[in-house]
Amino acid sequence: FCGTDHCFGDGTAAPEPGRLLPAKNGCQLGTVEYPGATHGFGRNAPAMRFFDPAAIGRRGHMAWNPEAANDARTRVVAFLRENLVAR
Repeated sequence: FCGTDHCFGDGTAAPEPGRLLPAKNGCQLGTVEYPGATHGFGRNAPAMRFFDPAAIGRRGHMAWNPEAANDARTRVVAFLRENLVAR
């Protein structure tokens, strides 16, 4: 899960594991991108800016995005129910 308005990189690297891992390891992996969501979009707290040497311009930012957070949570719960159920 990745917001497209994050402060780490140009946004093109997030889908890469979804393309590489299945081909190399035979695992299932997908990525979900949320347009306009920031890094930390699931953090239900006031928006914040912070110093981060790894961020673009060393300026990080996070903001709550309830639509992205709820969708991501729903997808994680569905995945866990489907893959961790006792058989």
